[in-house]
Amino acid sequence: MASQSHSCKTLATLTGLLLVGAGAQAQDAKFSAELSAGVIADSEVGLADLDQATSEGDIASLLGLKLDAEVTPVSRLTLRAGYELSDTRYQDFDAFNLQIHRVSAEAEYEFGATRAGLLYNHVDARLAGDGYLTFQQASPYVMHMFGDQFLLRGAYARSERDFDTEPGRNSSSNEFLVDGFFLLDGSQRYLVLGGKAGETQAENDAFSYDNAGIKARYVHRANALGREMQFRLGTEFERRSFSGITPEIDSRREDDIFGASGGVMIPIAGPLSVDAGYEYRGRSSNLPAADYQAHIATVQLKLNF
Repeated sequence: MASQSHSCKTLATLTGLLLVGAGAQAQDAKFSAELSAGVIADSEVGLADLDQATSEGDIASLLGLKLDAEVTPVSRLTLRAGYELSDTRYQDFDAFNLQIHRVSAEAEYEFGATRAGLLYNHVDARLAGDGYLTFQQASPYVMHMFGDQFLLRGAYARSERDFDTEPGRNSSSNEFLVDGFFLLDGSQRYLVLGGKAGETQAENDAFSYDNAGIKARYVHRANALGREMQFRLGTEFERRSFSGITPEIDSRREDDIFGASGGVMIPIAGPLSVDAGYEYRGRSSNLPAADYQAHIATVQLKLNF
């Protein structure tokens, strides 16, 4: 449980620094928490990061926890810290039980209609109770509001991945990302269009690749059946061109990754809500182990504080 302990210690350190930074203005601090529990039906149990697919479906339980804190220690400066736990346990394929701990920290400064910041994420993932992956990412960003209806955000992301069981997949990556937010009705209804491009260099060149992708997301909050529901739709596409020769196919690997999702969140009473979603994941690859399609349905109860 070393990675879990490390995440908890990191969370405590980040939260402590955030609150110390708030100083005498700690009254401006905001805290929120979310507990969730549900079930997932997955038509293709597997692990994309390790190119593992079972060609079998299964049902799993989902447990989640989110903690967030935000303070404004001085005018125009906002500090944020967060912790997230996700625990997925399959009914039959317990070798794919996945537990993820994510700690984040962010500093953002406002320059009128422009904001600039730095976001850091640290992820520890455990597979079937054993250490599996450590992921770290630092991402400086700038965003600017044009009028009242369009926000443009640009970012650079530097990521490091360390795999416990397959060190040849250990990698560093650099990505540039651009997102445009079209505020059709403020936060009640908006559209996000984005793109990214980057490169990943792994210890084993067979896992190094260049990538480019696009995405779209639409969110609509509306009153229906006497409740304010949130509807969401999303789609994304990414192409990966690998640098080295993959031994299993004796050629360079090419992957096309497509995803589509939809969902709805319905308030039940007070802080309790139900969230239902569907996701399609399709991966077209000349490596048979990485070529698959998956249909995933989830239903969760969420409690927000």
